[in-house]
Amino acid sequence: MDLKQQAKDQIEKRLKKVEGFIADQGIGSNYLDKAKTIQRNLNLTLLAVSVVTIAGVVIWTLNSSNKDD
Repeated sequence: MDLKQQAKDQIEKRLKKVEGFIADQGIGSNYLDKAKTIQRNLNLTLLAVSVVTIAGVVIWTLNSSNKDD
């Protein structure tokens, strides 16, 4: 690995550390944590609604095909 690539990797590593520190301790970090929690809860809710909807459509389809016989 040449010196230029090593320097680039070192700078990127330090930048990641600074970004992580700002995300954990910086202004708005509490707001960011709350937003992440809300996003996670919203994703889980959408997943649950999707599963229930798909299950309902499958049950409805099976019941309607049984009535046709």
